[in-house]
Amino acid sequence: MPYGEMCVLGGSSLSSFRRKRSAQYSRFSREAVGQRGYQTVIMAVVNETLGVRQLVKKPATSRHAWMAASAAWTALIFFSSTSIASEYCERAFAWIYGSMIGKQFPSDKAFDWMHFLAEKSVHLTLFFVLGILLWQVFTATQWRRVCEVVLLGLIVGTASELVQSFFPDRDPALRDVVINVTGTFLGAAVCARKNRR
Repeated sequence: MPYGEMCVLGGSSLSSFRRKRSAQYSRFSREAVGQRGYQTVIMAVVNETLGVRQLVKKPATSRHAWMAASAAWTALIFFSSTSIASEYCERAFAWIYGSMIGKQFPSDKAFDWMHFLAEKSVHLTLFFVLGILLWQVFTATQWRRVCEVVLLGLIVGTASELVQSFFPDRDPALRDVVINVTGTFLGAAVCARKNRR
């Protein structure tokens, strides 16, 4: 199929796509249109000269899988806010620093800086992955998806900091909420940029 456009439809009219037959297409593009309440989506292949060539029904199970993955990752984020997770992370950092970094930077100030960077990197990474997973769940327009992902990242990030307040050895901070939201936004931004190509 030399020239065409792949579009995912939810039972809507195909006339708007037929009007594009006169345009010249140099590559395929994909646009996801959400259709709540349906278990299948219709994939329509629109060609420059032949119009609608093929209709294929495909089970819409992938979104449910992404929702499950997002829920599991959110549970991991909440677990990382507990004292048990903090204890294991502290042990892992102490071993890594002592065996790899501490020999070159033995001072207490270097230890504190490396500990700070490692802790915030964990925050950023956890929420970066969350942003990618949540992006796969939503099916709105690109900028709306970014807003929805960031909003959920804000909710999860704030809730994870509130969870820390129930553990005396944890230290919830507004700064960490900002880092969490930033990580979520970066994950969504990477997905948005990839979809534009």
